[in-house]
Amino acid sequence: MPSGTIHLKLNSIVGIPILAGIGAFAPSNEMALSIGSGYVIGSILMTPDLDTNGADLNEKNAVTIFGVFGNLWKWFWLPYAKIANHRGLSHAPLVGSFLRAIYLGIPAGFLFLWQGWGLPSGEVLFALWLGTEFASLIHIIADRYGSF
Repeated sequence: MPSGTIHLKLNSIVGIPILAGIGAFAPSNEMALSIGSGYVIGSILMTPDLDTNGADLNEKNAVTIFGVFGNLWKWFWLPYAKIANHRGLSHAPLVGSFLRAIYLGIPAGFLFLWQGWGLPSGEVLFALWLGTEFASLIHIIADRYGSF
């Protein structure tokens, strides 16, 4: 089972051709940017390992990158970690990234509306989710078949 550092390196290496392909074949620049953003978010901050309760690489990245807001990110995901069993549904293809998207999306949607920003289009939300799913699949495959 790879460490968080190995997962991040693997997602970074595999992500280069994935993101290049997305950039070349996406129907629009907005779609390519949304999928690419979702991939980066899914590789660094919203990995399947958010179901662990402790200081993992996701939490360290969040705190390092965002400081105080990183701590808020860490605390935000604590209930998710308590509810989700490690390598349970959070590590299931399609389902895990969907559950994380819903967990984050509901309060984020309220925040967007409260601020008067409006909600992103369904196409953008789907593209963001698709990017996080690509990142999650690489993580899940590494967990199942990798021992490095």
